[in-house]
Amino acid sequence: MEAFKPIAGVIFYLLLSFSLQAQADLKCYTCNKPIAGKYWKHKKGAICEPCSKIEKQCWICHIPILRGGIQTRDGRPICSEDAPHVVLDGKEANTIFNKTRSDLLRMTRTKLALKNNKVSVQVFDFDYWNKKNSSNAGPDGMHRAGIAFSRKIGPDMSHSVLLVSGYTKEQVRYTCAHEYTHLWINEALDPKRKIELHTAEAICELVAWKLATNDGSSDSVQSILSNPYTAGRIKTAVELESKHGIASILEWVKRGSSLTLSDGELKKLSRTITSTPRSKPMGSPLYSRSQPKKVSHELKLKGLIGKTALIGGKAFQKGDTFSLMVNGEKKSVTCVEIKQESVVIKIGTVANQTLTLQ
Repeated sequence: MEAFKPIAGVIFYLLLSFSLQAQADLKCYTCNKPIAGKYWKHKKGAICEPCSKIEKQCWICHIPILRGGIQTRDGRPICSEDAPHVVLDGKEANTIFNKTRSDLLRMTRTKLALKNNKVSVQVFDFDYWNKKNSSNAGPDGMHRAGIAFSRKIGPDMSHSVLLVSGYTKEQVRYTCAHEYTHLWINEALDPKRKIELHTAEAICELVAWKLATNDGSSDSVQSILSNPYTAGRIKTAVELESKHGIASILEWVKRGSSLTLSDGELKKLSRTITSTPRSKPMGSPLYSRSQPKKVSHELKLKGLIGKTALIGGKAFQKGDTFSLMVNGEKKSVTCVEIKQESVVIKIGTVANQTLTLQ
């Protein structure tokens, strides 16, 4: 997933120059001194001319730093205002990744569920990242905020996600959404099937965009849409998703035939997904007294991912209530407790019962 342009060699990426006479009460955001004459306007406040020449700038917001703040292990400075919001260690990155994964499963009704739920999530610094693989830095100076890869081990796959340190929690969340989708594509894509690189990246960005839209994060939504990383494919993906839905696009990854997303293929897949089963042919009995009543399997525990339980077609967290088919009737099911290999649920007002992972 592409990220924001780094500050190396860039002076005031977000600052605009103004030759205006400052008012007497206007103070510099960096040094807190009154401003007279020319000043620069940053989203956080005005910057006086002397502070505008400070080379030390925040990696996140590009504000000049006079004092305070922190820096990453590879020396990227972060101002004191942004410092509490950045991710520097693997523990916090894992927490964000697992929360993001749970939200993606809810958003897609578990269509993005992995067969192998174990994912190794690690954090690295820029210096290590770029020395390890110089291709991570593009010719336009943009860098990848994360990378995902899967390795075939027998019939299963081993999944890993690497994240660059120093990004905000919000940026890490949508990077996790992007990289997690890569893992899903690695599992879902037939070995004989090929997808154009930019289109594959656009689908991952689409999932991140949809999550950001659901979160109400307008800045991240705009950042994803304006990023040139997918060579414009993201805008096509968003347009097609609005017409056919995310389920059709994910189904296209598994069953499509074209290299890029197309309206024609998605129309076919949309009809397949929304079509109802055909009625039985004439002469076939619709019901027989000798036939036992079919028992619904909706209440099988299909998976446990962190604090999320996959029961039927729903992703439950503790306290969640959804309507599910129980023995042919729609009933309210509440998740009471999530354990290591089981969950405790309550159906309507009936006493609690335990579902064991199968």
